[in-house]
Amino acid sequence: MEKEQENSYHKINLNWYPGHMAKTKKQIIEDLKLIDVVIELVDARIPISSRNPDINEIVKIHQQAFPDFFLTSLGGSFLQLYYESVLKHKYGVLLVSKMDGLCIGLCAGTVKSAGFNASLIKANLFRYSIESLRILFKNPNSLLHLIKNMSKEDASVGDTGEYAELLSIAVNPNVQGSGAGKAMLVE
Repeated sequence: MEKEQENSYHKINLNWYPGHMAKTKKQIIEDLKLIDVVIELVDARIPISSRNPDINEIVKIHQQAFPDFFLTSLGGSFLQLYYESVLKHKYGVLLVSKMDGLCIGLCAGTVKSAGFNASLIKANLFRYSIESLRILFKNPNSLLHLIKNMSKEDASVGDTGEYAELLSIAVNPNVQGSGAGKAMLVE
């Protein structure tokens, strides 16, 4: 790949910063070129408002990379909730690949597959309930399909789920074939 690729958890895109925050953001962007992994720490008292993930970019990449996939058919609001849930979850992993400061790919997974999807729903029950109602009225069969996919239960397989699992990896179609997806897996 000709252009240098940066990997981080998210792209911060805010219009207002106090001076010290703007200076720190510029320094972080420069330092990202020198590091391989970023760990995001949030304040447990206010985890959502103490971080600045750009989930909208992740949703756009998912929709572009998987236009005819089932989860894409559930809509952007479902995808936004799903990826926010993965990001907040203690076993969730959400990486974003950047090139020249632009988000070009995503990699979502869990370090412990057992019960992961169910715990996403339990932790965000109200929001998933609202999304389920929207899906129910839009396409009742989709809700049934979603429940089946999220449960991942099959007694004949004997799967304990005691392993890490890659849930989704996607790259902007404009950079597919450039090695961006492979780079996320290698990192």
